[in-house]
Amino acid sequence: MSKVGLITLDLFFSGGQYSEETINITVCFSDPTIEFLTFNYFLMDAEGQRVDCGKQEILSDQFKKETTFALPLSKTKIMQNKEQYLVKDALLLRCEYSFSTGDILEGIERIDFGNVSSKTQNVIIEKQTAFNTERKLIKHSISLSEDFKKLYENPTLSDVELRTKTKKFHVHSAVLCARSTVFNSKIGNDMKDKLNKCLEVCDVDTDTLRE
Repeated sequence: MSKVGLITLDLFFSGGQYSEETINITVCFSDPTIEFLTFNYFLMDAEGQRVDCGKQEILSDQFKKETTFALPLSKTKIMQNKEQYLVKDALLLRCEYSFSTGDILEGIERIDFGNVSSKTQNVIIEKQTAFNTERKLIKHSISLSEDFKKLYENPTLSDVELRTKTKKFHVHSAVLCARSTVFNSKIGNDMKDKLNKCLEVCDVDTDTLRE
């Protein structure tokens, strides 16, 4: 964990005399390398359950200035339901953020805020050390695998049909060619002039082809 502060959160009340007091959060940034940041915030109720208070997506051109937004629950609403929202007479706020310095998500940080009252509560969120290369590759490999699975499960845009002795498979020729030099040759040479894009693969077991 780096000791360099990434974000400063400032919590304060606004309104009051002629309107309801709202709880506001001001976000200040101190890392110029951040390109994009997603900020989720929740109230923790007396049972430890999260009450979703919203999500903010902030672009780099907003980082030069403070960004302020209000919680959806007013002070009056919270006090009227203090048995639900206050834990030992304190308001507990959980914040989660993810940020990117360009191409790859750098990390996710979670932190709890307690004892929020009419006084301003300042909290420094420290920058999390970036994920190492291996963890990044694993994460993106999983995502890519899930994307290929969706392509397989949705045959709408498929352009080739593979037929075994017992089953038909609707597939995408570009993916098939990239995954197999044999199919690349068959599709490129045997099917380029065919209107019926169908390949007979009777010598391949159905379960093997599915995998």
